[in-house]
Amino acid sequence: MVKKDFIKLWVFKILLYFAFICTNVLYSKSFDSPFAIQNIFKPIPIPPKTMNYQLTTTPGYEYTDPHRLLKIIAVGDSLLQNFYNCDLPCKLKQFLTLERKHAFIDIDPEIHSIESVFEKFSKITPTLAMNVGAPGSMVISPPKPSLLYETLGIRSLREQVEIINSLAIPPDLTFVWLGHNDVNLYTKGYSEEKLLHEFGTEFKKQIQKLVFSLSAQESKRKKSIIVFSLGSFESAFKARDECEARKKLDSSLFDSFENVSKDFKLVLKENREDAYRLNKETNQIMENTIRELNSYRELTPNIEIRFSYKPQEINQLSCDDLSPHDAFHPGKNEAQLIANLFYEEALKSLNFVMH
Repeated sequence: MVKKDFIKLWVFKILLYFAFICTNVLYSKSFDSPFAIQNIFKPIPIPPKTMNYQLTTTPGYEYTDPHRLLKIIAVGDSLLQNFYNCDLPCKLKQFLTLERKHAFIDIDPEIHSIESVFEKFSKITPTLAMNVGAPGSMVISPPKPSLLYETLGIRSLREQVEIINSLAIPPDLTFVWLGHNDVNLYTKGYSEEKLLHEFGTEFKKQIQKLVFSLSAQESKRKKSIIVFSLGSFESAFKARDECEARKKLDSSLFDSFENVSKDFKLVLKENREDAYRLNKETNQIMENTIRELNSYRELTPNIEIRFSYKPQEINQLSCDDLSPHDAFHPGKNEAQLIANLFYEEALKSLNFVMH
């Protein structure tokens, strides 16, 4: 019996590794900017895990020198992806076929699609956009990433920052929006004190590393980093409750509804007060960190770093705004709201970056 279980385990590992290879091959063929790929990376080997990100350029400028383009990069989790929670086979399928139809990079020109941050900027200046985030990403790095974690290409804040710091041409605008998965560690054995301490320590360490790295690269060029607060849990959970009422009337709706409560237990009604408190405390930690980093800005005068509570302003969500699959992740309507607020906040930094 033990031998059979051992063989099954290794067969499972081999299948996951094969999926990992397929994922990176598929992603490496999905870029729209081959010229940018050749020029934006330093001539060093790139670990396979860093290949499954998304990169695109304003149509007509695919072969333009990246130095002449506005370069925007997003650090984030599944809220900036066209992704929803579901069972393992479904997750693997999503990672293998993830489409760029979401708030940050949407390349569908049809009028009915989302007008993404990338598309909005492309209207005013030639833009190169890259999303290094991935579903499941956190600020706190797992002490020993699981095989599944590695296979799916889930990256912590540290790993996403490392990708940005490895670029030969640094971004002009960097958006940072993650931490939603970190607060859920509270339901996985982390005490509140440990969670907030580790989050605060790692967040400060990595943002500080990003600031100094970007400052040193092309030191005469100005760059901006915008850190966004967590989204409003109250609004999202209220909208989800509305979806739950609909599902009780029609069980065929929201086919992955139950998967959310299995993975993100803070959504359960008995955990919501904890969720709201942790959301507030986590935002306060990030805001205080950015304030502290700005207190010695004279060391990095070419870097602007700001904290924005804009995501908290999405506080009137309805069921129709959420994913039609899990009633938790952004649907088309919420993705558009996210794109709008990211763009509005970024415009405040555009004058600094381009002058």
